[in-house]
Amino acid sequence: MTEKLRINDSWVREIDGELTFCGVLESYFDQICVDNFWRAKETKKNYLNNYNNKILPALIEQDLQPLSSFTKEDFHNAIERIKEAYQKGDYSENTIRHYRHLIEVVVIVAAEHGICENVLWGSCFMLPETIGAEEKRRELVKLKKSLTAEQELRVADRLLKDYKQPGTRFGILLMFTLGLRNGEACAANFGDIREMSEANNLHVLMVYKTVESKENQLVSSGKTRNADRIIPINDDVYTFLLKRRHYIAESLKCSFEETDTLPIACDNSGFIARCVPDHLSDAGKNLFREIGLEGDVLAYIDEEIEEGEDPILVREKDPTAYLFRRNFATQLHILRMSESEIEYLIGHDIENAYETRNEYVNSERLLKMKEKLDFRAVFNHSGKIQNQLICHDRKEQRVDMPLPGTIEFCANEGLLFVRLETNEPNDFISVLFSENKETEINILSANQGSTESIYDEERTVNVLKKYHKEYSKVEGQ
Repeated sequence: MTEKLRINDSWVREIDGELTFCGVLESYFDQICVDNFWRAKETKKNYLNNYNNKILPALIEQDLQPLSSFTKEDFHNAIERIKEAYQKGDYSENTIRHYRHLIEVVVIVAAEHGICENVLWGSCFMLPETIGAEEKRRELVKLKKSLTAEQELRVADRLLKDYKQPGTRFGILLMFTLGLRNGEACAANFGDIREMSEANNLHVLMVYKTVESKENQLVSSGKTRNADRIIPINDDVYTFLLKRRHYIAESLKCSFEETDTLPIACDNSGFIARCVPDHLSDAGKNLFREIGLEGDVLAYIDEEIEEGEDPILVREKDPTAYLFRRNFATQLHILRMSESEIEYLIGHDIENAYETRNEYVNSERLLKMKEKLDFRAVFNHSGKIQNQLICHDRKEQRVDMPLPGTIEFCANEGLLFVRLETNEPNDFISVLFSENKETEINILSANQGSTESIYDEERTVNVLKKYHKEYSKVEGQ
C-alpha cells in the first residue's frame, strides 16, 4: 500500500526478531486506520506525516530497542521533546493530546497482537484528542479520591489471598493498607517491621527510606522531612506478612533473622532483588484492571500530574500511588482519625502548631491509632466488637465503643458503677443483667442521650455503622 512507503526507510523495523515502534506502525497501519475510523486518504497522509516528522524523531529509543521494552516514561519523554520542538506557546493541549493518541493506537494494536504490554493503560495517553474546557472541569471535579466498597473488598481479597504471590503484590499491599508511596513500599525491608508492645500485639512498620525512581537507588529518608514515620500494622496484614517471611526463609534455606535485610516488595525474578517504583505502578494498574476500574479514572489523574497544576497531585507523581494514598486518607477520615493523625500517617506536615511528630512515636499513641485502624471495613468484616472488662480495686476504666458491640462488665467484689453515654444523640443502648444469688443490683440512674455528655474537642460525626453496613451489603451480594 502506498501509505507504508511514506514511512522513512531509515527507521529500524526489527531488533533481534522483535518489532520496533516503527515496525508495528508499518505492519498494522491498515488495522489502526480501521479501528480508529481513519477513512479519508488525506487523513492517513497527514497522520503518517505526523509519525514521520514528529513522533518517530522524538522517540530516541526507536532504533535502539523493540517496542516491548518501552515504558510509559519513554513515551512521556517523547511528548516533552515534541513540545520543546515548538516555539513557546505555539501548541495547544489538544495538539499534544493528538500526538499522545497517535502513540497510544500503536501500543494498543501491539498489545492486541501480544507484542507488548499496554503500558499506556490508565495514562493521559488514553484521553480523547479533543476535550472541551467544560468537560475537563467536570471530570476534574469528580476526580476519584477513593475506591468503592466493592473495589476495596476486591483489592483486599486479591492481595491477602496467597502469600506465595509475586513480590510486586506485596508492595501494592503496603500502599493499600498503610498508605505508602511506591518508592517507600519498594524500600521497606522485613526487618523494618517491629514489635512495639507484646502485651497489646502492636506491630509497626518503620518508614525511613525510599527508592528514587529515576536512579532506582535506595536512599535514606523520604520525599520530605515529614516522610519518616511509624505506622501501626493491622493484625491480619501482619500475620500475612509473617507467613510470607517464613515462606521466603524456607525457600532460600536461611534463618528467619537473615530475612531482615530482604525487601518486602521483591521483583518477580526472586526474593533478593528489590522492586523499583515503575514495577509497582504497573502492578497497581494491572490490579485496578482486575477489579474493573475504568482506565480513564487514572488517565485524568495522570494528565493533571503531567500538566503540573495541582500541587497535591504533582507531589505523588504517579496515578496509582495517588489513588491508593487518597483512598487510605479517606479511610482514615471515616475511622475518626484527627487531622494531625492523618497528616502523620500519610507523611505530610502536621499543621497543628501545638502538636509535633514526636508525639506520635510512643507505644500508647500508636496503639490508639491502631485501635481506630482495626475498624477498617476490609479487615473488620462483622462491623462489631466485643470486650470483656474486669473491674477491681476501684480503678476507673473507660471503654470507647465506636461501633455496635457488646461490653461484658465483671466485678469480682464490691460495687460496680457504670456510666453509659451514646456516641451520637438518640443512639440506642441496651443493658442486660445476669445475676446470681450473691449479687445485689441497684440502678441509680439511666439517662440515655444525656445533654451532659462530654465529647472530645475534635468530635466528628460517627459514620462507622453506615460505613460497615455498606461493606456488609456488598459481601452479601
